[in-house]
Amino acid sequence: MPTSQFPARAFPLAIFAGVLGLVAAAPSVAWAYWGSWHYRITNALYFGPQYVFPFGYTWRPLPEPSPDAHPIGHLASAAVWIGVAGGFGWLARRLSAGRAAWAAVGVILLVTAALHLAVRALGWRFWCDGP
Repeated sequence: MPTSQFPARAFPLAIFAGVLGLVAAAPSVAWAYWGSWHYRITNALYFGPQYVFPFGYTWRPLPEPSPDAHPIGHLASAAVWIGVAGGFGWLARRLSAGRAAWAAVGVILLVTAALHLAVRALGWRFWCDGP
């Protein structure tokens, strides 16, 4: 493969990783503007990534819920998203940058919904953890 084609083919993967990185960095923005922005905006920024990366906040049913995050779950979330990013990079390689960005947002929303359906189908519980 000529080196001139590599950046064009890797570009959708970089866009997807960038959008996912923005989601992961959102709590830092929420924390910086807590009290300055409307609480619904800061809550969405703070808790949104927990929905996108849910496995650190899920567990089998317990008598009492435990909001403790589990590191193994965070690794599982990372593994899922690395696989999704690889698939997206391969499937979206012919899209323009703008279409790839919109497609990345759509794929993130769809995969997040599918993850939460899987968590519920497994009989696990999801718990948001915050200040």
